[in-house]
Amino acid sequence: MQPETALSLCKALGEDHCLFGYSGNFSDEHSVRLIELVSALASSTGSAMAGRGRLGYVMVEAFQNIVRHRAETGNMAPWGGARSFFMLQQGGKGQRLLAENAVTRSQQVKLESLLQGLREKTAEELKASFMEGIQRTSAPGARGAGLGLIEMARRSEGKFRWRFLPIDERLARFTLVLDLGEPTETGAVQLEDTLLRRLALAHQWSLFFAGRWSKDIQLVLLKIAGAGAAASGQVDRLGTWLVHATPSFLVVQGGERRSLAMGGLMPAEGARLMGERTGLSPGNELHLFPVGDAVLALAQLEH
Repeated sequence: MQPETALSLCKALGEDHCLFGYSGNFSDEHSVRLIELVSALASSTGSAMAGRGRLGYVMVEAFQNIVRHRAETGNMAPWGGARSFFMLQQGGKGQRLLAENAVTRSQQVKLESLLQGLREKTAEELKASFMEGIQRTSAPGARGAGLGLIEMARRSEGKFRWRFLPIDERLARFTLVLDLGEPTETGAVQLEDTLLRRLALAHQWSLFFAGRWSKDIQLVLLKIAGAGAAASGQVDRLGTWLVHATPSFLVVQGGERRSLAMGGLMPAEGARLMGERTGLSPGNELHLFPVGDAVLALAQLEH
């Protein structure tokens, strides 16, 4: 990972508490990890985090929408426009979620109709639609079709938007953005502008995080990343120091052959001590780069 790229991620954070992005293997097992991440974020901010339960629910629903409804992309470029992408932006008393995946043109028509209809409903009407869908008798697996979108629309209090961008004659990329709570206190990044998606896909990031570091956040990120014991031990050494960085970051890069980069912007003295005492094993590297009055600590780890 180049220092300029690490700085781009730090700057994209703006005044927010965290950015979390994922473009790896979308499997059901990660749903529980998202709940754990919400809990870890609440602990790291030292507050109960208003709307914590709502955020956890909507995160899982948005993630599951990708798992269950993304179109088959065949032999298309693995890091191209059809790649699925999920992101959370936490700032102040609000959160913003973005979920993207490929859909067929027939799926696009159905989604457009459904979302337009949800836009026109009140909160009471959305709740009634959800309850009706749960109680409806239908073929196995079909009863839940659209229910996740209905409940996400209700819990976001109608603060959602979407778009479809053509990928080819068969597929389009469906982007859903949901705002929860109060507007996020951000000026540096607008998720719908796809800045971070472009950055992640250009550098093949399957996972990235930027924000306030904590042991709990570290544990969840390593679970999602599937880091081995060796990498986890090295992250433990670095994580002791990253609680002093503003912000800290962790990035998992690549497909079959993956690398892990982590670090943060730190006061010069803290960075110097980190460089002296981390004791990284052979094959791992730590570099320190002056950035104004701070120092960028950037570690490259075997994964």
